[in-house]
Amino acid sequence: MGGSTLTLAGGSKQAFTLRGRAGLAAMTGKRGSVEFAVSGGAVSVLGIRFSDAAFTSIPPVER
Repeated sequence: MGGSTLTLAGGSKQAFTLRGRAGLAAMTGKRGSVEFAVSGGAVSVLGIRFSDAAFTSIPPVER
């Protein structure tokens, strides 16, 4: 559906919605999965899915 790159310095953090990232607007209204990759070190991700007044967390899967 699309792709986006985000460069972060070590120890920094970033919060965003997928549809707000350049190249990912096509995800609006769709279901699926998202994959995060790092070139070095580690990454932590918290996914939250919103629907009306309810929300659920999305557990990560490590490859």
